[in-house]
Amino acid sequence: MKKFIRKRRTLFDQKGFNLFSSIVAAVLVMASVILVNTLISTEEKTNSQVYTMINSFELSDAASLARADALQSFNYNFREKMEDFLSCQCPACVCSGGQDEAKYFPILNMNNYDDWDSMETAFEHVVLLTDANTRANFETTIKYVADKTIDQFDNRSYGRYNVYLSDTSETAKNALREGMTRVLDDAVLDNKKFIEVVDCDGSNCPLGTFYFNIPLNRLEDYPELYEKLPRIVVRDTISEEEMKVAILPKSNLRIYIPLRFFKAIFEARKQAEAIASAENDLEEARLGFCDGGCIPRTDPMDSAPSGNWNKECPGQATAVTQDLLGTNLVGIKLYYPGGSQGPANGLQAVARSIICDATISAGVGNVAENGFGNYNYQVGLKPRLGGDVVVPGCPYQDIIATPKSYETKQIEGSPTKLYCMQILGTQAYVIYEEVNSLYLVSGEKNFYKIQISTTHPEDSGGVNGTCSNGLANTCVAK
Repeated sequence: MKKFIRKRRTLFDQKGFNLFSSIVAAVLVMASVILVNTLISTEEKTNSQVYTMINSFELSDAASLARADALQSFNYNFREKMEDFLSCQCPACVCSGGQDEAKYFPILNMNNYDDWDSMETAFEHVVLLTDANTRANFETTIKYVADKTIDQFDNRSYGRYNVYLSDTSETAKNALREGMTRVLDDAVLDNKKFIEVVDCDGSNCPLGTFYFNIPLNRLEDYPELYEKLPRIVVRDTISEEEMKVAILPKSNLRIYIPLRFFKAIFEARKQAEAIASAENDLEEARLGFCDGGCIPRTDPMDSAPSGNWNKECPGQATAVTQDLLGTNLVGIKLYYPGGSQGPANGLQAVARSIICDATISAGVGNVAENGFGNYNYQVGLKPRLGGDVVVPGCPYQDIIATPKSYETKQIEGSPTKLYCMQILGTQAYVIYEEVNSLYLVSGEKNFYKIQISTTHPEDSGGVNGTCSNGLANTCVAK
């Protein structure tokens, strides 16, 4: 009996063990199935997430590449237009009557030539943004850059991504122009600096190129204007997802301008200093009936002319008698001793002579280094009046005086007046030639034309006496 019971227990234990093993195996199989399903599901979700992330990244990447291309176009067009705006190409700007003859920049005068900071201010605010004579030209630059940036945008594909602009119409171009103009105008009102000059200051100027800053970050203040800017659209041709970014970022654009314009200003300052040293002579120079007696000057600096005056009445049709001035003055030939027009030609020549003599004596006419040099130093001051001579070594393209006559005498027995003429101001134009390709955007050479100005107080005039020339009865007022 005991043996039978032990045998049945053994059988029972084996069956129980087998059942338990079967249950454990079933649980393991079920766990494996669940785990595998979970892994498969997780992998699918992960793959989907990775695909989405990669897809999103590539959309963004394509948009970044497209905007980088647009910025490259913007930067190049801005540099090219700045070159066109600030310089001219041979021979137009150095030949009389050329289409660029008037392209000059009135930066230097007797009040600011020794203040380098004022040179930068003059460049920023007078040349580029606020002066009525040049603002229109700079607005043309903005229009050109905005239009070119849109017109030259390259619609393309990056693999399966198509890239294009949302709008290329005149409306889009106007929006880009308005955005640039608005941020620049705001910066002007806030007296922000636009220019960062490279290796050039008031004491030394080995380079003289500059960066121009366009503060597009100020578009943060004009969200409605920023929204008007054309958008770069990146479209996935498979998933049809799209990403849109503005063609320009809301950040400060710092554009390098490789033009040595500030070197031209730096060198022109030396000539301005030479002119300043002769400013008293320019202010005191007079021709005509300028003194207490009734003898006209034949020397512009002689305030006590001597001799007799026995000429016809100035202003009459026959009053063509001219007095010869000394030949030691540059280009001076003849002048009328009176009349309402006064001896203007003589004073033009006087101004040219005084300025050339002062500049040549100071030894600041010539500069030639690394492809940059004064153009007119080699050719001399060009003739202005008939019979004028070229002045070797005078580094100006032209010197123009602004004469003004005023009444000083009346002829006895006649209403005819006699006049003295003075110089109210001068404009000296100096041109620098650039042939170094490192400092050109396009072409083989450029020229920078700088104006140096002087101004002098005007005499009040007024008749202060009468004169007789022995022909008083024949004097008839014109």
